[in-house]
Amino acid sequence: MKNGDIDTAIGMYPKNIFLTYGINDIEAYQNSDTFIKLYGEVVDKIQSKLPNTNIYICSILPVTSSAISKQPKFNNISSWNQDIKNLCNKKGVTYIDANSVLANGGYEPDGIHFGVKGIKKWLDLFIQSANL
Repeated sequence: MKNGDIDTAIGMYPKNIFLTYGINDIEAYQNSDTFIKLYGEVVDKIQSKLPNTNIYICSILPVTSSAISKQPKFNNISSWNQDIKNLCNKKGVTYIDANSVLANGGYEPDGIHFGVKGIKKWLDLFIQSANL
């Protein structure tokens, strides 16, 4: 998680902020404990600096079975998402479950990233979640 990105966002004084950490972090951490602790610190920082900003946290995006076979840690996305959802409940921020919208395809060949159609669905989900 890059604090510089958060500091830049805070400096813009947004009404809404969307956080989408996760897929790269699954590869970096042995389990979700440290990730959730750091994610909580990011939320705390935003809430302390921007108490009137709405915070939305997106689930870790789904990947294909092919991507899971290449990186078995991706098999833990579901449990990490539950930990993220619990964090959102604890911090009083909105959890956005992207799995239902993005699990039906639209992937790039790597099975991890989405093409234009998938990104549009993802953006539409954010717009709907925040009533924008």
